[in-house]
Amino acid sequence: MLLLTMIAAYAGGIVLVGNQANIFDRYMLPLIPAVAAVLVIEPGHRWPAQHRPLRAIPCFLLLAASALFAVPATHDFLAWNRARWAATDSLRQAGVAFDGIDGGYEFNGWHAYVPTYRVKTGQGDWLFYDTEYVIASGPINGYGEVGRFGFERWLGPSQGSVLVLHRLNR
Repeated sequence: MLLLTMIAAYAGGIVLVGNQANIFDRYMLPLIPAVAAVLVIEPGHRWPAQHRPLRAIPCFLLLAASALFAVPATHDFLAWNRARWAATDSLRQAGVAFDGIDGGYEFNGWHAYVPTYRVKTGQGDWLFYDTEYVIASGPINGYGEVGRFGFERWLGPSQGSVLVLHRLNR
């Protein structure tokens, strides 16, 4: 009962937060071993000894369903990331300085890191300098689209895109 209560509480929290924020598959990963444990637990030895191996079937099905989700989800993330790096590379080839691009945590941390950088109030912990260009997954107020890099999604087969945005006004 404790395990079922924990699963329900965790899943309920994810559902409640999901209405206000993006839900990513990684938030559901802790549920997989918990649900598998519930499927395998045998209170009171209700199964005859010869049928006990059959209890592994639901666990196998859960693992197979997880794999069927994980493979396309990983593909989608890697395709999105390739498009994001292609977008930053296009800006660099056009002569935009590293510190003029907000290409995300990895890009900024790799190319624009300065050991003496101090976080500015209201900007969070990101490495922001002069964010003339932003690489984003959607429109941002104050920025206009100047480029688009597409990628193929396997989950809900569709086309996704990474946008190159340029600041409209200072």
